Amino acid sequence: MKLLNKILGMDENQNLLDSAPYLSPWYLSTDKPKLYKDEKLLKWRRIGNEGLIELTDEENKCYGIFNMSSYIHTSKDNKSFLVWYRGLEKVIGLQSISIFYYQTDELQAIADKENEILKMKKAKQNLLFSVAPKSKVQFQINPSLEAMKVNFPDNFKKFDEFIFITELQNLYDNIDSNNFWNTTMLCIKAYTGWVFNYPQD
Repeated sequence: MKLLNKILGMDENQNLLDSAPYLSPWYLSTDKPKLYKDEKLLKWRRIGNEGLIELTDEENKCYGIFNMSSYIHTSKDNKSFLVWYRGLEKVIGLQSISIFYYQTDELQAIADKENEILKMKKAKQNLLFSVAPKSKVQFQINPSLEAMKVNFPDNFKKFDEFIFITELQNLYDNIDSNNFWNTTMLCIKAYTGWVFNYPQD
């Protein structure tokens, strides 16, 4: 890991996994991916068998609830993050991808968590916060294109390049559903504003 950190230009006190994109649940430990709020480390905790994960502080205040098919990608300073849901809504035409940006110091505790979880389930929501995202991007993905230009908000650009794995409708013509699953890997280069499509099946 030390050699890899040097290759990636990371200092000795920074671990590659501290800010790697994570699909919940976080199996490695309760503090990865690392996020700090008011200079204090937040924790991740599974909510029973609900298929949900919560982001909490040392006082057990809950700042966010995530469906287990959500991804988190933290900034290098671990004080902001991108979040998205792997599954895309099935529609007629092109599917839309949404990615949200939050700053941890702006997160507020969720009041009446149990009741909010019930509302979340009823509405079939994948993410729950008590504050709106600082910014977000939404764009349609054309499965027939290898690359697309997307205008990302400025605060997305510090994340530079990351991977979005999902399933796209119409990725293949005349698909054999027994052998293909429409899985694709989208390489998102926020700094330059490009999205590259790499089918995986």
